[in-house]
Amino acid sequence: MKEILLNLLALTMTALTQGGGEIPPELQAEIDSLTAAINAMGEDPDEAPDQAATNELAQRITDLAEKIKDDATKTKVNNKITDAKVVAVNAAMRSFETKQKNLGSGKAKAKNLNFDALAKNNGKLKVYNANNGTFTKTVEEEFSFEQKLRNSGMLAGLKEITLAEGTNQILWTEGTRGANIAAIVAIGADKPAKTNTTAKAILATDTLAQSVTVPIQLLKGINGVQALYEDDLKGDLEDKIALQVSAMIATANNPIVTTAKTTGANISDVIEVAYWQLRQYAQGKTIHIAISSEQQKALNLLKDANLNKLSKVAYPDLAIENFIADATYTSDKIFGWVDQMSVRFYNDGLWIGSDELNGRGVSGDNFKKNQISILAEYLNEGMVIRGTDIVTTIYDSIQGTIADLTPAP
Repeated sequence: MKEILLNLLALTMTALTQGGGEIPPELQAEIDSLTAAINAMGEDPDEAPDQAATNELAQRITDLAEKIKDDATKTKVNNKITDAKVVAVNAAMRSFETKQKNLGSGKAKAKNLNFDALAKNNGKLKVYNANNGTFTKTVEEEFSFEQKLRNSGMLAGLKEITLAEGTNQILWTEGTRGANIAAIVAIGADKPAKTNTTAKAILATDTLAQSVTVPIQLLKGINGVQALYEDDLKGDLEDKIALQVSAMIATANNPIVTTAKTTGANISDVIEVAYWQLRQYAQGKTIHIAISSEQQKALNLLKDANLNKLSKVAYPDLAIENFIADATYTSDKIFGWVDQMSVRFYNDGLWIGSDELNGRGVSGDNFKKNQISILAEYLNEGMVIRGTDIVTTIYDSIQGTIADLTPAP
């Protein structure tokens, strides 16, 4: 090891004077000190050198090598130094193996400082690179976003209708039934004529979109990042669509209407009357009733006077959904609609993509900053509850309905 360190020192000195000239006095003083310290090392070839002392001397040579001006030469010297450190570690291991074989032979053994260092480090070897950092092997976890609740319950049962490319308005016709005046008609008498009316309605479509800028370094450095960013954008758009559904049903504002009364009315009873109100229009379709997550907990925890858990309302064609309560749609609200009938979502399809070209942003600013923009959008979309379908929706107060169901004292 002594010879290796002296050779490394000589190599470093040659590199320092590669362009000619003399070594500065301050560096010469360090070289003289290093030479003396290396020469003071033991000569026994069977005895591994002190690992800590070897590392210290190698690091001092490394620091000296940092003064080399030519980068290529500096790298070459640093690699040689790193190799020397590995040689020192291997020598320590060979020395330890020899001592293991000689145990019990009666021959006194010198203390192996290298083995002591290994034992303190749980048998792990530390090898230092040119920058004196420890070599490590990293286990990389997958990239992940913070958890976020989504309002997906309000998306259930939407009637999604595809718009042709370029369509920017929705036109539909609604009819109103005239009074039923069917009657028995005498021979020769005029038949009663029912009068129906029709009206056209038009809705201009909107663009629903969102983008995010991502550094190229992140995209290249971690697998799957772009897909996660795209999923996040898609989830945000779905949350906005869910809010559109909530707003449409709230605007329709069709309340629960019942004359039924029951003692001790609760959330289960409110869902029951809402279900039967919509059931008459469902025509064999699923009925969706949406309550907040907190109301769902209350429903699941219902007990009778003896603290026996009550069976919650359940029908084969009833789907209880949850929404995230907020200042607008509080936990007291209840929504209801009929599957594939009440709420129509017109759109020309979700598009997700980026301004990427060979891994670089196309736009000038993105290109200069090594980033790309990812976009998710519905170029044309619109939400419709036809006037004729308002009766297939419900929007009301849970506590208000409980009060309506409670008999007068």
